[in-house]
Amino acid sequence: MHEQLDDAINHCYLSEIAVDHLKAIFGERIPNRPDLVKAHAAAAAAVVAAPAIISPAPSVGRSTSG
Repeated sequence: MHEQLDDAINHCYLSEIAVDHLKAIFGERIPNRPDLVKAHAAAAAAVVAAPAIISPAPSVGRSTSG
């Protein structure tokens, strides 16, 4: 139950899915109100909206073994 609750609270990016997880755990005691759930979708959208930063490959010096 602890793992399912952690998934619903910390790992759902859509509020509808979070409510579904909570309803599966607690049953009909949880109302079907996704508008009351704050999901992490804003963070995911911010990552997708940021442009990719292209950096050069690091320069690795020559080495010998032995």
